[in-house]
Amino acid sequence: MGAGGSMIKNRKIAKLITTRILECGARLDETTALVKRECSADEFDAFKKVAGRIMGEMLLEVLAPIFKQHPDLKPNRLRKMTSA
Repeated sequence: MGAGGSMIKNRKIAKLITTRILECGARLDETTALVKRECSADEFDAFKKVAGRIMGEMLLEVLAPIFKQHPDLKPNRLRKMTSA
């Protein structure tokens, strides 16, 4: 699909997907913190790289197309990050 095309035209479904993807991102952040606390530095570095790729894919391939179609669904914290 990718950021180039429209992904989800139905606003209600787009909002639900956005909420769920943002929840996934928060859980991934929590998990990354857990790995940092409980695992070796090598394990953390490896996990952090994979987690970063996952977060990037969720943002670029899922959320960006949704926000292009429905700009009002973009949370303020993401607006601030991408407006700089």
